[in-house]
Amino acid sequence: MAVNDVVVQGWIDSYLDRCKAAPTVPERNECAFRQIKDWRNLPGNSTDENAAAAEHYLFARSMVSNVYCSVTQMKAMTRVYDGTKMVIQDNSYLEKKLIRHNPANPPAKASADSLRWGLKGCDDGEADRLAHNPGKRVPAISWDAMKFNGPTKVIAEMGKLITPSFLK
Repeated sequence: MAVNDVVVQGWIDSYLDRCKAAPTVPERNECAFRQIKDWRNLPGNSTDENAAAAEHYLFARSMVSNVYCSVTQMKAMTRVYDGTKMVIQDNSYLEKKLIRHNPANPPAKASADSLRWGLKGCDDGEADRLAHNPGKRVPAISWDAMKFNGPTKVIAEMGKLITPSFLK
């Protein structure tokens, strides 16, 4: 299945609309991300490529607009995650150990389209940050932004230990 941009935008609009009562745009973005993430974690929903692209978009937009990390870090994380996923998605052992956030649910296939949507979420999140959080300090690097499961959690914990305080 290929990613259909109209369907992806429909998912995004639907989840943002569900969260329109949030007090701020960054909070709306986070609400929408958390809701689509919860839906995708239900059995049978994890492999939909359109919903995955929408979730990647909403995750990136939320992380950047809420200043959990910089747009530069989020773009790097998006490229590394999707690139790694593209390389190892056909190796079931590595896919289960490195990619799955929920061991019971296989992920959607990675594609250039899902990467593109994630990067668009970074850009839209930065626009939201500049409009709604312009004075908030953007961290040089946020190790906690990379803390998911397995190896990324270990890398994040090690990074936090070795990062000089002026970068935190």
